[in-house]
Amino acid sequence: MKNSRFALLGLLGLFVSTPVLACQGFAFSDPNPKAIAVIEEMKRIGALETQDTVRVKSLWLSVKEGQPDFLFVMPLDQCKGDNCMISGFQPTKKGWFKAYDAFGGNEIRRLHIRNDGYADLVQKENGSVGTVSKTFTWTGLRYEQADTTPVSYNVNE
Repeated sequence: MKNSRFALLGLLGLFVSTPVLACQGFAFSDPNPKAIAVIEEMKRIGALETQDTVRVKSLWLSVKEGQPDFLFVMPLDQCKGDNCMISGFQPTKKGWFKAYDAFGGNEIRRLHIRNDGYADLVQKENGSVGTVSKTFTWTGLRYEQADTTPVSYNVNE
């Protein structure tokens, strides 16, 4: 199906200059009691900077099949315009480990591209020159920024 779509575009003389990546977008919401407990613990040990637990949004997200969900946290007091600090915490046998930390847009997208079984993540940043997408890949210990490129999303795959 994917090749036929590109063949049709080629026949029509249309060329896409930015990659089309299959992904899923996720919205942050008010934290549930489990998330609040993790947020409070991360604040206590200094792994999360926020003054106001009430003004925090969270997102539970599966980044590796068969593994517990990561908790992504967005303290609203750390936002500037549409861009916010987002921290992601991985559950481990010893507690929670900060495995993602990036300033950018207020949404996380999970790509269907995987590194060592972990999904790549995209965080859009709204800037004065438009929107830039930051792609983060799993390094074996944490997510690190891979590149900054404009990306078109095809959410129907």
